[in-house]
Amino acid sequence: MKKENVFIDSNVARKNKLRHVVETKQISANEPPLFSWIEFNLVGLCNRRCDFCPWSDPEWRSSHVPNV
Repeated sequence: MKKENVFIDSNVARKNKLRHVVETKQISANEPPLFSWIEFNLVGLCNRRCDFCPWSDPEWRSSHVPNV
C-alpha cells in the first residue's frame, strides 16, 4: 500500500536550490554556513549541554540566574 504525502514543506524547493549552490561549490568553503541550513528547535527540549550554551556552565548559571 502506497502512502500519500499529506504535507509538503514549502521550504523544500528553496533548500534544494541552496544545496545545488553548495554542491557545485559556488560558495567558498571558508564562508560561514548558510543560515537557512541551521535549524533551531524552540519547543523546550533543551538539555543545557551544548558547549556554546552559557547554561551548560554552572558558574554562569549561578551568577546570572541565581534563583533557577
